Amino acid sequence: CELVFENCFVPQENVLGQEGK
Repeated sequence: CELVFENCFVPQENVLGQEGK
C-alpha cells in the first residue's frame, strides 16, 4: 500500500491480497 489506508493497517496477508488499494 503506498498511502496510509485501511489496507496498510490490516495484517500483511490482507495487504498482499489488496495491493491495489
